[in-house]
Amino acid sequence: MQLDKKLKKIKRVVILGAGFGGVNLYRSLHKLVHGDKDWEFVIISDNNYFLFTPLIHEVATGSLFPEDLVFPIRENFSCCVREVIVDKVISIDAYKKNVILKNEKISFDYLVISTGASVNYWGIEGALENSIPLYDIKDAIKLKNNLISVFEKANEVKQKSIKIVIVGGGATGIELATEIVEFVERMKPFYENLKILDTKIKVEILNSSTKFIPNFPDKVRKKILSILSREDNDLSILLDSKVMKVDSSSVYLLDKRKLDYDLLVWAAGVKPNTPKINIDSVKTDERIKVDKYFNIKPFKNIFAIGDVADFKDINGNSLPQFAQIAEEEGKICAENIYRISKKLSPISFEYKGKGLLLSLGRNNAIVSLKNVIFTGKTAWILWKFIYLGLMFGKGTRLRVFSQWIINSLSPRNISKI
Repeated sequence: MQLDKKLKKIKRVVILGAGFGGVNLYRSLHKLVHGDKDWEFVIISDNNYFLFTPLIHEVATGSLFPEDLVFPIRENFSCCVREVIVDKVISIDAYKKNVILKNEKISFDYLVISTGASVNYWGIEGALENSIPLYDIKDAIKLKNNLISVFEKANEVKQKSIKIVIVGGGATGIELATEIVEFVERMKPFYENLKILDTKIKVEILNSSTKFIPNFPDKVRKKILSILSREDNDLSILLDSKVMKVDSSSVYLLDKRKLDYDLLVWAAGVKPNTPKINIDSVKTDERIKVDKYFNIKPFKNIFAIGDVADFKDINGNSLPQFAQIAEEEGKICAENIYRISKKLSPISFEYKGKGLLLSLGRNNAIVSLKNVIFTGKTAWILWKFIYLGLMFGKGTRLRVFSQWIINSLSPRNISKI
């Protein structure tokens, strides 16, 4: 299909990325223009699936299966779409209004960059080679398999202790750590040597600053710390522990400490997947500066949203790279594209947080909604139903809900994938 020849009168919206931002932008704009044959959409994505990233730690620890969290992007973009292209963007020519792919150019009238983010190793020596990240579904599969391999090896050589180190004290690191504690306790009874030796299994979180989960209010953070402190020392958070170097068995900190590990997980933040574009203000590996309408100056037809966008709040602070923020940005950006097309003034975006969600293992979570904090099993059930409501597709929701019911009645799955 020839997409490089723009059809007369057609307003073509090209969306780069099929994550929370891109999907919600398409859905919102599609509602506004559906039935108007002067509009069409072209979606370009690296992957042919949408990944529900907030629950990825449950795949890594045997609560969910990979297929529970992936959803075909062609089902998300099913109407008024000229084409869905699974390919990597080489560059963007903002002046000629072209997106350059490996074998073709795609013209656009409106362009939305929603290319998300990827793992950030911060240039730390050995981090890429010796750790396992948790950002993509392939990472979750690899992490689960490596957790099991660590137990297999420890059982063979009759280790008296196993240490799992997680670099990063953000939401991903905390949720993953609590799930790993339960996962390894589930595995231990099935390894005879570990059971006889009563092998000690420790999970340590290394946080570079004195505050873990920095985007959470202090009172929520204190509540989380009080919950985690009841883990009988199986789980600990080491604050102000900046990693300087990593090798195949140890982590070296700025304060000269050396911490040995059996498995190292990297959850220390992300960097934007910024495509190459001929706009002076846009730099590779940096978030794209946008105005209050999500425009990339000086262009009124090019937008950026989600993890790749640097949107400043009323206090001048960059909004964090959260799925719920990308979702809200997509909705307002869609409204602005429509308004601009109608010669109307765009509306500015002001993010109002819906709340904070954090799982802390089976039957435990913390949910903060409008300054009301829920903890324990009530929060855990609320957390699950909130995320079920955010998922795409009835089939996906049904699979995940069914799996959660099964998990409440039976142990986690501890087989390699």
